[in-house]
Amino acid sequence: MRFITLSFPLFAAAAAAQSFVGIGLSWNVTRSSYIISQQVTGYDLTAVFVSEEYPDGLVSKCMWAEKAGLPLTHVHASCVPDTFSAEVLANGTMKLQQLIDKPVEQLVFGQGDLPRDGHVVIDVSSSIA
Repeated sequence: MRFITLSFPLFAAAAAAQSFVGIGLSWNVTRSSYIISQQVTGYDLTAVFVSEEYPDGLVSKCMWAEKAGLPLTHVHASCVPDTFSAEVLANGTMKLQQLIDKPVEQLVFGQGDLPRDGHVVIDVSSSIA
């Protein structure tokens, strides 16, 4: 009985800190490319975070450039607003994170394959409230 009494507050605290991951939280991501010069390609990324609390979406935009002939190592894209960030890893995986304030303030994370040019949906996989 004593174990249950001590465990219940810990369980309740963990449940209270639990986020809303997996309940329709995702980003609609679109990437497009353009030529800056013969050696440099620019990329634009638009990520729209959608959920019940944000039916019109939270729009974030990022950009970065890559030099032809060099392997992609790791890119921190320049993004606005600053509550959103995107990283592109060498294997083509894209990591996203965003600070949202509805239903509670939390930092949400997701990752998925970076679209060449086109659209992909990336689900929120974890969060910190």
